Amino acid sequence: MRGVSSGNDGGSGGGTGGPGDGDRDRPPETIKPEDRPCDEQVQELQAELAQLKEQLAQAQSALIEQKQAQELEQQLVEAGAIDVETAKVLAEARLRTGDATIEEVVSELAASKKFLFRSRKKSAAGSAVSGSPSAMKTPLEDLADQARQTGDRRALLRYLRQRRG
Repeated sequence: MRGVSSGNDGGSGGGTGGPGDGDRDRPPETIKPEDRPCDEQVQELQAELAQLKEQLAQAQSALIEQKQAQELEQQLVEAGAIDVETAKVLAEARLRTGDATIEEVVSELAASKKFLFRSRKKSAAGSAVSGSPSAMKTPLEDLADQARQTGDRRALLRYLRQRRG
């Protein structure tokens, strides 16, 4: 009675082809995801979670940098920067080297590199309370002031055309 099994020989059922009997013998790529051991699924999910956390951290870092760059550019425009790109490069370099805030860096830059910013002089022209008629400017002087303050080529050309007659 060599080939007959009585089921009492201490075996696991004698290989009757029940579910899970051959899972260990199959290659891993043919095992369905729901049939894989839980440990493998947990490890894969943990690896995926770690990767997603890293991507989230990178995205948050990029967002913070973008917000800071936008705030810096806004501060430079409000301070009257003529060449915003150059001022931004200088300000970013100062921000990387120190613990100063954006406002402090912009004010330091405006004080040390005055040529990058418009002058803050206010003219009396157009003021309703300016008492002296000598303070009234001619349109030619207004065009000259505008060209000087903005540094805009079009404003300069308007001034030159008006001056020429």
